[in-house]
Amino acid sequence: MPPQAVDAVGRRLKASYDRMLREPIPDKLIQLLESLERSQASNENGTHPDSDDESQPDTHDGPVQREE
Repeated sequence: MPPQAVDAVGRRLKASYDRMLREPIPDKLIQLLESLERSQASNENGTHPDSDDESQPDTHDGPVQREE
C-alpha cells in the first residue's frame, strides 16, 4: 500500500477514535462498572453484596443478552 494511503487510513482511524472518545458513556455501562466495584469492595472486606439489591448484575452462566 502506498505511504499516502497508509497515512490517509491512519488519519481517518484516529479521527473516528477521537469522536468515539468524546461520546458519553452509556448509563448501563456505568451501572455495571459501579456494581462490579461494589462487588470487589465487598469481596475484599470479606462480605457479600446485598442480594436484595436489584442493581446487582445477573450472575447466571448463560450468554449475556444485549438490550436494544
